[in-house]
Amino acid sequence: MNLRLPLALLLALVVIVGLWALTRTPAPEETALAPDKGVPENSYLQVQHWIRDLKGELLYEVVAERLDQYPGSEILNLDTPRLHWLDPAFENSSASAQRGEIRETRVTLDENVELLLDPPDYSPVLMRGESLTLDAENGRVYSEQAVVLSQSHAVMRGIGLDYQLDGSGGQLQQDVQARQFPPSTKKPTQALLEKILDETFSAAHAADNSEETLDLSAERMEWDAQKEVSVYHGNVRATQGEMVLLADRLTVHAEGDRVQALHAEGNARWTQILDSGKPLRANAGSIFYQIPQRKATLKKDVNLRVDAHHFTGNEIVYLIDEERVETPVTRKPSERVRIRLKTDSD
Repeated sequence: MNLRLPLALLLALVVIVGLWALTRTPAPEETALAPDKGVPENSYLQVQHWIRDLKGELLYEVVAERLDQYPGSEILNLDTPRLHWLDPAFENSSASAQRGEIRETRVTLDENVELLLDPPDYSPVLMRGESLTLDAENGRVYSEQAVVLSQSHAVMRGIGLDYQLDGSGGQLQQDVQARQFPPSTKKPTQALLEKILDETFSAAHAADNSEETLDLSAERMEWDAQKEVSVYHGNVRATQGEMVLLADRLTVHAEGDRVQALHAEGNARWTQILDSGKPLRANAGSIFYQIPQRKATLKKDVNLRVDAHHFTGNEIVYLIDEERVETPVTRKPSERVRIRLKTDSD
């Protein structure tokens, strides 16, 4: 009996304290449920959407299976978008992808992107990649991912693209590979561009050592279609048939989409098996290789070996078909070309 009374008093005290604490706790405020950001605010099926520039001019027509708009976002999300230019000069241009986004005048296409750009003044180009952004306001298409570009006279691939929508120029920023072809006499169709793109870097063509094609690789490159010049930077390698040029920088000069000359600068090295079967090896500060003339001009600390012949000097001109050294027209009287013949005692 003596223990029951203290236990009862303790239990009563606990109940009293609990009721007092409950009265001191404020009642929860009634809050509205926040919308789920994963759920679109508006959705539309089988959509036709028109994109205008900042002046209100129509730029593109976009057709998509679905368009979603999310709360608090000005971005329009697209499923399987198809894009067509509304400028008559680009009537043959188009683009497609699995997904896409529209941000004002920019359109980003993602997953299995294919873009056919047919500018009025330059050769059409077919682009493929996993992400491409069309920036109409600045007149460019760009990507930070791998992209392959196909034209009738060349195919290029690399990581990181910045390309002018009018076709006048652009650049690839990493891991560049390119193959130059003889120019087509006819304007290429999309089917031809696709065929060139699919076949160029395939295993069947990897060992192609044709004199008709020029293969190039570098860390990065840029090109100017107006000047018909492409510049390759960093660990450059150019191969055409039995000719190989290596350099820190290589400028490719063209005329009418046909490569005319290669200018290798910075640790320039040249190897080639001549038609006679003789090996040629050379290094110089600069090597200017004229393809149609089959002529090379070497400058700055030239070291040229052709079979048993060894030539050194500050400037040497070599005629490839004739397999002979030509005295430079601009050579100063004080400049000499030294020739050494290999003998059995060497």
